[in-house]
Amino acid sequence: MKFRPSLLWTFAATCSKVFKQLWLHSFRRGMADLESIQQKIISFRNERDWAQFHDPKNLAEALSIEAGELLENFLWSRQAKPGKGGGPET
Repeated sequence: MKFRPSLLWTFAATCSKVFKQLWLHSFRRGMADLESIQQKIISFRNERDWAQFHDPKNLAEALSIEAGELLENFLWSRQAKPGKGGGPET
């Protein structure tokens, strides 16, 4: 069988187009899922009238406080060993 570069390039171009279409479909579906989740969070917030508290200062403070509470679990734990999670049980 004789090697035909044009056939190879046609195949590669077709595969590339199919991959791009599949990726775009997946990306769009993922963005739709993200937008759906965002809408649910906004609805949850609006039902409780929490929008008044969602300014940059309050959100930054809340994030810092929650991160501090998470880190508290690791405060007096030993150094994590390779392959371990490094949580309080180590």
